[in-house]
Amino acid sequence: MDSIRNTLRYLTSKSYRKELQARQEAADYFASLPPCRGSVLIAAPSFGEGEYQCSVTVTPHELLDWTKVQAERTIMRWPDEMSWPFFQHWLSEAVGTGTSPLPKRYFQSMQSQTAEWVMNGKAQVWCHSCDAAVADITSADINRDNAGNSNYWWTSVWHCPAGHELYRAKKEMRISRISHRFESD
Repeated sequence: MDSIRNTLRYLTSKSYRKELQARQEAADYFASLPPCRGSVLIAAPSFGEGEYQCSVTVTPHELLDWTKVQAERTIMRWPDEMSWPFFQHWLSEAVGTGTSPLPKRYFQSMQSQTAEWVMNGKAQVWCHSCDAAVADITSADINRDNAGNSNYWWTSVWHCPAGHELYRAKKEMRISRISHRFESD
């Protein structure tokens, strides 16, 4: 009975066909990846727009916990929502030691979380200049400026204990203010 309903839905609903296609593409993508290892590379010089001069890894368990919270708290783009369960399954099946790269489609969605993991010590940071893991990372926001009370920008910078720059990114925040004035007669 259920398969008849799905067949009819597939034949009559274009959005249902797109959903099934997106799920199949996500399943095929994760099936093509090697198994997840004991740590996941979530940031590196080759990721993003060159803001990282270090490598950042986190355990699959930590990443899986974060994905579960994110699935409950946020509204995701439609393709990400279709692939999220496959991503979680890939993380839950982590085996052995070694490092697996983060699937690139998830880099943007966890950039802010990467900084939090680094600052609270849940991520391992590898300084390429020192060629060693570093734990005491200093973070600073420099070049702070604003335009009125709605546009703010700054540069976020991390350094290792030896003074090597690990991360540099320009940040911007715009606040849209809405008037809440009500006219009464």
